[in-house]
Amino acid sequence: VMSGSVSIGPGTIIRDGSIVENSIIEGKAIIDGKVRNSYISRNSLIQGYVEKTIIGTSTLVYPYAAVKGCCPITGIFSRIITGSLIEGVSRIGHGSIVCGYYRDVIIPKLKKYCYNEVADLEDVYSDYRDFLYKTWGRLPSQYEEHVLGDPIARLRR
Repeated sequence: VMSGSVSIGPGTIIRDGSIVENSIIEGKAIIDGKVRNSYISRNSLIQGYVEKTIIGTSTLVYPYAAVKGCCPITGIFSRIITGSLIEGVSRIGHGSIVCGYYRDVIIPKLKKYCYNEVADLEDVYSDYRDFLYKTWGRLPSQYEEHVLGDPIARLRR
């Protein structure tokens, strides 16, 4: 179901039963949930609920997860795990994994925040590369390599 002012980019897949209202979805995204008053960047997979949010490139919002509030922003390849609720003025850094309830939180890049426990993520780039290739048939750009810390790219420098 689509209502209000909606802009859908080329290559975007909106699955049956999904709801998109007053939102912009860049090209090559998969929507299998609810998106309201949001901006979804390319290559994202939204299976949960997103409202009043800016979602970064290749972000995954898993089923029964919600991101809502006053513009929570997620970075490249952020993952919001099933059962999570992110709301308020939150910022999720590049490559981070979030599970649990967080309000008005700033999560740095390459961190795993699960139920108030914080851990560093070592090799996000490999997971990202696999996700991009299996889902979209492409490899990360040089910018994405730089942001997510490709260990091989570091050796080439």
